[in-house]
Amino acid sequence: MSFLFFNFAPLISSFFTYRILRCFLVCSEKRSRRFALLVACFLLDGMIIYIGDWANMPPTFVFFLAAIFRCCEGSARKKLTLGITLSCAPFALNCLIDSFLDYPVMNGGGFLYQICKIVFWFLLWYAVRRLQFPNDFDLPVKYWNVLLLITCIPFLILLTLILVPDSSGTITVSMQRTIICILILVILSIVGMLYAIYALYKAAMTEESKLLLEANDQYYKHLDSQMQQIRKLRHDMTNHLQVLSNLPEAERTAYITQLLADKAISTPLVYCRDSVLNAILSAKADNMEQSKITLDYEISLQEDIPLSATDKCALFGNLMDNAIEGCSKVTGDRKISLKVTCSKGLFITKICNCSASTAFPSLHTTKKDSINHGFGLKSVKDVVERHHGSMEITREHGLFEVFIVLKLPGSSHNEAGNVRKGHRDF
Repeated sequence: MSFLFFNFAPLISSFFTYRILRCFLVCSEKRSRRFALLVACFLLDGMIIYIGDWANMPPTFVFFLAAIFRCCEGSARKKLTLGITLSCAPFALNCLIDSFLDYPVMNGGGFLYQICKIVFWFLLWYAVRRLQFPNDFDLPVKYWNVLLLITCIPFLILLTLILVPDSSGTITVSMQRTIICILILVILSIVGMLYAIYALYKAAMTEESKLLLEANDQYYKHLDSQMQQIRKLRHDMTNHLQVLSNLPEAERTAYITQLLADKAISTPLVYCRDSVLNAILSAKADNMEQSKITLDYEISLQEDIPLSATDKCALFGNLMDNAIEGCSKVTGDRKISLKVTCSKGLFITKICNCSASTAFPSLHTTKKDSINHGFGLKSVKDVVERHHGSMEITREHGLFEVFIVLKLPGSSHNEAGNVRKGHRDF
């Protein structure tokens, strides 16, 4: 009976480790890869770890990390951070039990510690599950860099304790107590690390929601200003008609041209049918007017863009800010061209603006190269990577262009339609 328990105990623990992993990462739909990930979790939880033992910890960690990169989706920083984080706790717990706390099975101590180990993983899985946040989440690169740096600290401490034993070959009682305390602190720090990931996710969502609210607030202020101008124009319409009826033909044409140039008539209230994109373009209109920038847009949507509101805000808000910033440095004609379409399962965005740079034409992709143009393109890159898309950037002949293609699940029914074109000349 004891033999069966000690063989099945790691399997039970690895099941909860696997479930915790799936709370943070999207696993492949292929059964073979899910099975490989479960095997990696089983090796991680069942591996015997002793102080000074080089044979077990390094290859197990490499295999577990490789399984995450092969069998899970998400950015490389996310997988690396979670791989290190989720491997630290089993290593520390196994080292604590195998090196200091475990007794012979017949004495009964082994049962107690294995049960405590199962209870620990169950409670951790239950706590993570209660957080209720999507496993396909992602964070800005700056957050992952900080988390990766923080999680490396307990991992390096663990490596030092396990792989660099005392040169004399003996560990005194006081050293044992110190190592036990450090191992417990490592386990607690990893638990805190998992909660920190959740806290940063909520903070990122709050920050993006705040940006969206600000965009909506600017949009409604802009809309209110336009409505006031329309009411004023309607109030004066009788006077305008009386003047037109008494003007000669040549002067009448000039007067009508002047009326049509009025901001209340020339400024569109609706750029497209997507409410978030419409709010962003309306909010940026004042900035373009101040910088004397012309906007040409062509938006072809059958329905709303199949992205979350925060992703749309991060994507289009940063693209427009970057384009406005680039145009503001140009002397002479300033122009932004925006094309957006959602058709046959592809979401395509192309934005082009005048650029004062005379750098040699270059091409960057989010898969390999970093982006150094503008402050907001890093946030755009995060959105593109999160949706497994591609982004190309070109700079030539005084123009800076960003071309984005996203293939989104469930968007195959979005056919191009309801094309809205416009020209804003400030």
